[in-house]
Amino acid sequence: MADVAKTIGFKLSGENLERLEKVASNAGMTVHEFARDALIAKLTAKDEEERALHKMSMRLLSIEAAVVEVRKDIAVSTEALLINGGVSTADAARWTDEKLRAA
Repeated sequence: MADVAKTIGFKLSGENLERLEKVASNAGMTVHEFARDALIAKLTAKDEEERALHKMSMRLLSIEAAVVEVRKDIAVSTEALLINGGVSTADAARWTDEKLRAA
């Protein structure tokens, strides 16, 4: 489908119109140009925000998996230290299960 330009219109008054006129003027643009660019930026930002959110979610899942592995390593190391320190194997296993592996 070919790109078809379509005129979009809306009314703006009061503080919002004044703000738009001021910001557009400061940008060296007409209110129409600025409003169009702002709308396009907002539409584009939504896609970018969704991609960034997905990437962040994937990273958090990766961090969560790494933390689980670190907790396992700490539990094994602690159990070994307890046993080496004279605690019985059963007591060391029970303590690490209660304190480190349960959470």
